[in-house]
Amino acid sequence: MKRKVVAIIPVREFKNTKLRLRPYFNGAERAALTTSLLRHVLAALRNSKVDAVVIVASDERSASKVSEGFVNTLVIREKSHHGGVSKAMEEGIAHTGSHITDVTSFMLIPSDLPFLSRRAINSAISKLSDNDLVISPSIKRDGTSLLLFNFPRGKIPLHYDDNSFRQHQNEARKLNIRYSIFPKKEFSFDLDSITDLRKLMRSLKAKSMLELSQKLESEV
Repeated sequence: MKRKVVAIIPVREFKNTKLRLRPYFNGAERAALTTSLLRHVLAALRNSKVDAVVIVASDERSASKVSEGFVNTLVIREKSHHGGVSKAMEEGIAHTGSHITDVTSFMLIPSDLPFLSRRAINSAISKLSDNDLVISPSIKRDGTSLLLFNFPRGKIPLHYDDNSFRQHQNEARKLNIRYSIFPKKEFSFDLDSITDLRKLMRSLKAKSMLELSQKLESEV
């Protein structure tokens, strides 16, 4: 049976993202950075074995504008405004079940993975042949940067923003689900702090925020 994978991405209002960077960048600069990160993630997904993308957005209009040109990408409004990542992911899964047929697997990821690539995505998907759940930890190994599962066998209760890497492993063990830990930089490195931003700019050889945005949107 051919695998049909749908990615779910929660997205807050662009002006209210990257709040830890407020001492260094204004709202417009942070919104531009968030926009470029999302477009980078969408480009990587478009070139991969993922069949469709559902964005669960606090600001549906802005997210729809940013995702213009990306086929098989659906933007829905978050029902519970700022209800948290777990709630947004569940809403995306539920909406998919009602609007997209024959889904075999879900990929739950954030919108700010600057090193995400087609190769890393496809490598993660390939692990579903021997596992029903794939988990990637955040770089600090406290959060979860990827949950990829066969549906419904690998679905677990979600614990984002609650020491989720440990919690998600515990849920998999309790449910006796075959799972694999997938600690890849492409998934684990998200952009959260000024230290992360400096590391990213050095890695991409970007000398300004404008140059960083341009490189993010050109590299997948």
